[in-house]
Amino acid sequence: MWVKALAQAPLGRVFVRHLPQQTRFFGYDMNRISLTVSGMKCGGCEKTVQDAATSVSGVISAKAFHQENRVEVVFDDALVSPTVIQKAIADKGYPIL
Repeated sequence: MWVKALAQAPLGRVFVRHLPQQTRFFGYDMNRISLTVSGMKCGGCEKTVQDAATSVSGVISAKAFHQENRVEVVFDDALVSPTVIQKAIADKGYPIL
């Protein structure tokens, strides 16, 4: 969905790294959740958790922090619920606490 928003951007450019700070993006309401994730031990684990979250349709971005055992996810709640995101991460072997 954010790709459509990017195409409609008045200046034609929006940087994805800015999305987590925004709660409203070109008319789309975004939500941010912070989930406590068990089992992350390294950067590879972070990547696996991030990839699991972003593979879910409606997730805009995900950033995992193995030192803090958490992942921050920005998503469109019109397309996906937190429960679906949690299940995608847990299915990769990283249970949500």
